[in-house]
Amino acid sequence: MRRSRVQFPPRAPLSSCFARPNLSLRLRYHFSVSYLLLNAMRPRQWSKNFLIVVAPLTSGAVFNMEVWPTLVLAFLIFTLISSSIYLINDIFDRELDRLHPKKRHRAIASGKLPVSIALSASFVLIVIALSAAATQSSKSFLIVSGYLVISLFYSIHLKHIPILEITIVALGFVMRVWFGASIVKAPVSIWLGISIFLGSTMIIIAKRQTELSHHDRNFVRPVILKYSDMALKATGISVAVLLILTFSLWTVFGQEDLIEDRIFLYISCIPFSIAVGRFVYIAQSSGVEEPEEFLLSDHITQIVGVIFTILLTTGIFVNS
Repeated sequence: MRRSRVQFPPRAPLSSCFARPNLSLRLRYHFSVSYLLLNAMRPRQWSKNFLIVVAPLTSGAVFNMEVWPTLVLAFLIFTLISSSIYLINDIFDRELDRLHPKKRHRAIASGKLPVSIALSASFVLIVIALSAAATQSSKSFLIVSGYLVISLFYSIHLKHIPILEITIVALGFVMRVWFGASIVKAPVSIWLGISIFLGSTMIIIAKRQTELSHHDRNFVRPVILKYSDMALKATGISVAVLLILTFSLWTVFGQEDLIEDRIFLYISCIPFSIAVGRFVYIAQSSGVEEPEEFLLSDHITQIVGVIFTILLTTGIFVNS
C-alpha cells in the first residue's frame, strides 16, 4: 500500500523571522545617534545666542512684536552655525580630548559618534544656516559667513595662539550682536559693541585662569600653559574696569537719537558695576568654570542682575 506524503506549508524566509527585531534595533540606533549628535552640538552653549536680542533691546525695537518672528529666526540661524562649529571643533580635538578625564566622555572623543556622521551633520547645518541668512539680507549673510570662516580658522590653528585665541572667541560674541542688529535693522552704538567685546573677554580670561589655577596641568590645553596666573589676574581686573567705563559711556552717549530721559540708565551703572566686581572676585578666588553655572549658583549676582535688567529695560521702554 502506497503511503501518501504529508504536505507542509512553505517555509518563510529566514530574514522574516528577524524583521521586527532588526527594525527595533535600527530605530534604537538612529535614536542613539541623534541623541549623541544633539549632545555634541552643546545645547547648554546655545544661551550665548540670546545676544542677538541686545541691539533690538537697546534700540527699543524689541518692544515691537512684529520683529519677534525675525528674532526667533536669527536665534535659530546662529544656533545652527555655532552648533556646526562645535562639531568641527570636537573633530579636530578628539585625540587630545581622549586624554582629558572629562572631555574623553564626549560623543566624538569617545568614538560613540562616528566622525563621518558628525562631519556630514555639520555640513548640513552650515548649508541651512547660510541659506536662511541669505534670505534676510546680504549683510546678515556676510556676518554669518564671516563667523563661520573665523571659527574654522580658530578650530584649525588660531586657538593655539595665546591672546589671539581669546580675541577670536570674544569677537564671536560681538558678531552675534551685529547679526541681531542687521536682521532687524537696529542701530548699534560703538560703546555697546566695545562693552560686549570687553565683557566677553573678561569671561574668557576668567575661564582661562580657572583652567590654569584649578585644573591638573597635565590635562589642560597646551595654549593655557603659555599664560601666567598673575598676568591673567591683572588683565582680568583691567578689562573689568574698562568694561564698567565703556558701559557708563554708553548710558551717556549711546543711541543719542533714541533715548532722551536717561536717569534709569545712569542708575543701572550701579548694579552693573556690582555684578562685574562680583564676577571678578569669584573668578580670582574660587574660579569660574562656566558663566552659566556662576549665574545659577551666585544669589547676589542674581539679585543684582534682576535689578539691573529692570532698570535697563525701563530706561529704554520709557523712551521707545
